[in-house]
Amino acid sequence: MVQHLYSLVRCVPNPNTGEYVNLGALVGDPATGQWRLRLLSDPRRASRFAGAAAYGACQRYLAQLTAEIDESWEALMHGSADALGRDWLDAICSEHRNVVQFSDPLTVVAENVDAATDKIFEHRIIDPLPEARQRVLTKHTLRAAMRDAYRAEIEQGHVNEAVDLVVGDNVHTVIDFAVANGKVVQVTQAWSFQLAGYEDVSTQVKSWAYAIERLRSRDASKILRPGGVSEIDDQVDVRVIVAEPQSKRQEEIHAEAIQVFRQVRASIHSWEHADDVAREAAALLRS
Repeated sequence: MVQHLYSLVRCVPNPNTGEYVNLGALVGDPATGQWRLRLLSDPRRASRFAGAAAYGACQRYLAQLTAEIDESWEALMHGSADALGRDWLDAICSEHRNVVQFSDPLTVVAENVDAATDKIFEHRIIDPLPEARQRVLTKHTLRAAMRDAYRAEIEQGHVNEAVDLVVGDNVHTVIDFAVANGKVVQVTQAWSFQLAGYEDVSTQVKSWAYAIERLRSRDASKILRPGGVSEIDDQVDVRVIVAEPQSKRQEEIHAEAIQVFRQVRASIHSWEHADDVAREAAALLRS
């Protein structure tokens, strides 16, 4: 069991009165730098209480915070940043005292960040939807599932995580996983369509797909990984694993992304089928 930190996220439409509504919780392990921002499954009551202007301001900030967490994790995987720790959470709590506020950090003991978040929502957050719909799958969760699937099927050293795909002279994107044995045989990207900042996901999908499209068009391409460079060609096996949407707007972003994935000939899988993707990669390494 691991000790995690958490802070409740609040919308305070009128800071002078101090009345607030909880929007969710920010939970993490400062030792590893893994953080999760989970929001209400059904925000309608909170939105009505806060009003459109205050609630919209909160949503915009929380989308930025989600992006900051994702970018920090990517940098951490590249070894180019330190883990977000207690000081980072303390700064967030002290600096946000207006429409968006965070409660003073507290601790919760659980096996992992997801379990810690579930525990907080069970005891501290009023979320009217059934628990089966409450859990929001983040990109971190999907990558963890894919990482475990690869480890079960492929020897260590063949799977490279968070590597750079460079296409031509100026186009590059971060690839979640590249399976290689000298030459890359499979690349896999994880996408969650359950996040508050779904517009950011749409932009990120299009940026990633542009690089893959250029790769498919036979532009000179390579994978930059720790310790070297791997060849990659236009026929490489491209996979995406996704967490399906939970709201109408998320469904619209998801449908648009599916079209983009198909245009670049990427095979699409639910995150629950990560094992199938890993087994295909193992077969490609043997062929």
